[in-house]
Amino acid sequence: MTGKYGNGKSHTLKYARSLVRDREDVLVGYVAQPGEGFLDVYHEFMYDLGFDRVQELAYEFLAHVARKQTETNPMGAPSMKSLIDE
Repeated sequence: MTGKYGNGKSHTLKYARSLVRDREDVLVGYVAQPGEGFLDVYHEFMYDLGFDRVQELAYEFLAHVARKQTETNPMGAPSMKSLIDE
């Protein structure tokens, strides 16, 4: 989204984020200052998500892979974390 200073870009994006952030099928991050390149955008996006959320997403993904590729059946982040910690 682009526009002149004071047109409400940030307010509009933050409002849109508030409407969808609690949905299970949507991942929302706000990048206030995109910086100079991809790494800057990535850093800001990950910072906005937070370590706990990124860790939970990683465990969810690993659980999905484990269900598809092995005989284990972890059903979500907590059970996958338990499998890894064993």
